[in-house]
Amino acid sequence: MPVFSQYAPLYFNSSVIPSSTMSPVLDSLPAEVLSKILSFLSKDDLTSLCQVCRHLYFHCLDDPAWKTLNGTVVNFRPGYFSSHRKSRVLLHGHLSNKYSLKEACRIAHNWRHHIPKDINLKKFRQKLLPWLFLDGSLLYFSQASTIHTTRVLPVRQMRKEITNQGHRSYRGHKKDVVRFAVTESQVISGGRDEMILVWNKDVPTEPIQSIPLPGAVISLDAGTTTVVTGVRDHGIRVLGKDGVYYKSKYTVPVDDVVWAVAINPNQRSFTAGSSCHQDCDPLSVFDIERGTKILSCGSNYRRGAGILSLHFQDPSIFLSSGYDCSLNCWDLREHCRVPAIVFPDEDQTFSYSLDSDLDNFIACGLCRFGQIKLWDKRQPSRRIQSFFIGNVGYLGNSSPVYSIKVSATHLFAALSQSLQCMDFTGNLCPPSH
Repeated sequence: MPVFSQYAPLYFNSSVIPSSTMSPVLDSLPAEVLSKILSFLSKDDLTSLCQVCRHLYFHCLDDPAWKTLNGTVVNFRPGYFSSHRKSRVLLHGHLSNKYSLKEACRIAHNWRHHIPKDINLKKFRQKLLPWLFLDGSLLYFSQASTIHTTRVLPVRQMRKEITNQGHRSYRGHKKDVVRFAVTESQVISGGRDEMILVWNKDVPTEPIQSIPLPGAVISLDAGTTTVVTGVRDHGIRVLGKDGVYYKSKYTVPVDDVVWAVAINPNQRSFTAGSSCHQDCDPLSVFDIERGTKILSCGSNYRRGAGILSLHFQDPSIFLSSGYDCSLNCWDLREHCRVPAIVFPDEDQTFSYSLDSDLDNFIACGLCRFGQIKLWDKRQPSRRIQSFFIGNVGYLGNSSPVYSIKVSATHLFAALSQSLQCMDFTGNLCPPSH
């Protein structure tokens, strides 16, 4: 069977395509009619059609027919490519294959069918618990007491920028950074030194506010005007923005350790996941203004089956994973006594971290050996792919994937001793079995 990437080279040289080979009938058709015809073609047919002549090549690059193939690929993000395409056209005056809908579909096909080589971006001398945050084309990652940033570039350029101390660095904690979040204008972090620090995103030299806490930070998330953090032995602390600075609003008492918190995109509620060691619900939704519990998600949890990671896809849908060895999708428009979708894991290894494209694609970092699994919500019974990253098994340790982030083109994973990257933009071969 022919491989899609064989028909879609990363940089297609249109100058060698003769324009005289174009059929007079097709040449005379309006663009709308031609697009309708192309909508009936498969991805293999479309990529072959690009090689017929120059006219069809440029028409197929950005034809809406590629959007109809979304059901056969994952992590398809035409919006990401369209924003780059507009700037490219304004700058160079022509459409580039690199940012076309054809290229977006080819890369999305790679996510489902191919495994690129993982690249080490940064090695840590000591074992750490790093955290990642992807803000557009800027990657934030923690290393001990410092938060570094690097632009999402080709791998060699990223590695060079990180070696040169990154794009920016935020310093101020006396002990390790446990969690941090990035808003439109600020970077907010919590550490083992029982402090929350707030920086202006564009001025990393010195934090603009230091907030003492009664215990070490376990989890943290930040919205437009609210910070929610899980504090060891002191439940959940919620901070509200009063003018320029944050002030404590209230504390939600929780007997368990709060491993994960996530603020709803509508900024009206937040979800908290705890360790499930005490007699309390490990997954609950709270009102963000009053701190009252709105509902509890799930029932009959086994003791110790706590929640390690939470991720909102939209104001109604969020994902959870943890020690119960399953990835669950919850719909807040329903009663939430059972998950809307359950992704079973036959390996019985729990997910330590997760991220998604806010649609159907989900990436999970597991608890051992740097293992990563990719899922499609449309086919929850079986994972798309499973692979190992960072060669941790060969180094004699079994690091969890403490944090994972996916963009339209890259996957980033933070292990105990390294920061890894996988680039899905190349012309990749199918994995060997």
